[in-house]
Amino acid sequence: MLTYCFTVQLYQHNCTAIFYIYPYQDLIVTVRGRNPLPGDVDRTRLERHLSPDEFYQVFGMTMADFERLALWKQNELKKQARLF
Repeated sequence: MLTYCFTVQLYQHNCTAIFYIYPYQDLIVTVRGRNPLPGDVDRTRLERHLSPDEFYQVFGMTMADFERLALWKQNELKKQARLF
């Protein structure tokens, strides 16, 4: 379910991108990958499709703080949140 879109500054990549926002439940990756993702979702950056509030609920930090983490740490947190 598409709710809205917004622009996000990607600090590590020094660029701006538009991501469509979906509820966390729509983005969770199941064990067998049977949860079909919406067509406009970037499979490699599922966390970017969360609203800022939901992102904070899932990861316990802001998107900016998350972007400052090492890539291996980001991936570990995404695995724990089932967004990897």
